[in-house]
Amino acid sequence: MPFLKFKPLVKSSTIDLEKMEKEKEKYYTATQFQLMWLKFRRHRVAIIGMVILSFFLIIMVFCEFLAPYGPQSRDSEYIFGEPQKLHFRSEDGELTAPFIYGLSTSFDRETLQIVLTEDTSLVYPLKLFVKAEPYKLWGLIKATATFSR
Repeated sequence: MPFLKFKPLVKSSTIDLEKMEKEKEKYYTATQFQLMWLKFRRHRVAIIGMVILSFFLIIMVFCEFLAPYGPQSRDSEYIFGEPQKLHFRSEDGELTAPFIYGLSTSFDRETLQIVLTEDTSLVYPLKLFVKAEPYKLWGLIKATATFSR
């Protein structure tokens, strides 16, 4: 008979019971914070939310460094301009460093509005860690470097 060939492992079951007892003891002696953390770690959506919230908090803490211009800066020639598209491929399709095209303005006589169009002959590369107007990081540390411009 095949079921007689199987020998029950008594030692492993006692080890499993001891392990379960230790886990129970750990659970019953845990602090409130430890219990919340154990429950939180099992919830995938909560973990994803925590990662996203942490990302937003890091951006908030370093907003002065990440912003390309200060809050009082203003370009009088680009008042009605919209955000520009960042390009990674040149006109001939080659992969290049990030850049933006220059803008040319024209006046639409039909709608009586200023129209901005991309001028592909003017290419401005994106610069990282550049010198900018002075600001105070967290209102304490004087700095002039920004992440990009």
